Amino acid sequence: MGLVATGPVAAYETHFATNVVGPLRLFQNLLPLLQASSKPQFLGVSSAVGSNTLNVPMPTAHYGVSKAALNFLVTKIASEHGDKDGLTAWVTHPGLVETDMGNTGLEQLKAIGVEVPSITVDESVAGLSKLVDNATKETMGGKFIQYDGSPLPW
Repeated sequence: MGLVATGPVAAYETHFATNVVGPLRLFQNLLPLLQASSKPQFLGVSSAVGSNTLNVPMPTAHYGVSKAALNFLVTKIASEHGDKDGLTAWVTHPGLVETDMGNTGLEQLKAIGVEVPSITVDESVAGLSKLVDNATKETMGGKFIQYDGSPLPW
């Protein structure tokens, strides 16, 4: 398991490369296109595990820590480019989706006695599509929103 005291540093490096550095590179490379867009939007796909206040008991600290860093990165993008470029930058939790990764997470949580409801890929996509289609800087900018539209605490 990836507890803080015993989790391998390499796991943190890998997750940060994927969940923080990857989106940062994407944003930097897409910025000219976003600035040229009539409705620019940058969405970070995070996780409730990345909330600093929910403290979801997922026994993979490296994943949650990297998602918390992604959340912070996107709030910085929102504050630096929201008004300046009219950019809607926000973060979402797509739900605990019944995918290979989601099912692994469910098993890990069940192993420590935590029951969490899951959703299908179709449910997640339907919710996220509606949010993306209707997102504005005023409604979503700098926020952490679950796939169903409910806000999540940082």
